[in-house]
Amino acid sequence: MSHQISFYLTPIDLADLEARLRQKDDVIILHSRSREKNLRVIDSVNFSENGSEWLYLHLARRRDISLINMRYVPVQNYWVIDVNESPVIELNKSFYDGKIIRPGRLFYNEYYFNSKNVLVKKSEEFCKWASMSFIEAKRGLKKAVAFYYMGSDTEKWKSNGGELAL
Repeated sequence: MSHQISFYLTPIDLADLEARLRQKDDVIILHSRSREKNLRVIDSVNFSENGSEWLYLHLARRRDISLINMRYVPVQNYWVIDVNESPVIELNKSFYDGKIIRPGRLFYNEYYFNSKNVLVKKSEEFCKWASMSFIEAKRGLKKAVAFYYMGSDTEKWKSNGGELAL
């Protein structure tokens, strides 16, 4: 089973979400790519690289870092986090340029198929943490449209003429 929260979050809303999650546990932010088979821990969800905001990150508990697997992508010549087997929450940030905001999401899966095609459940401890993280994320958000949530800064921005795009 997989779980997802779709949202519209400005950088201010995203920083608030990060702070609330860090208050609950020792959360680390991971870059989704690496040129080497090493995890890249970054300081904040509001991360830029080479002048561009990076929209695709992962959240994990520091104590789970040794359980996170990397997978090589030969065509692109980089390593990525294996989200199927690893105890991570995917964070796809909202694209925001001050004129429009596109949705982002938090996502994790509880089960995966291993190399022998056997369905495996991730640890109860991870699933409990991920579920509690989703509860905490929703606690700071309001319903926007359909299945989407938005943060308070996004709501303020929208009330001043900002556009929620799909």
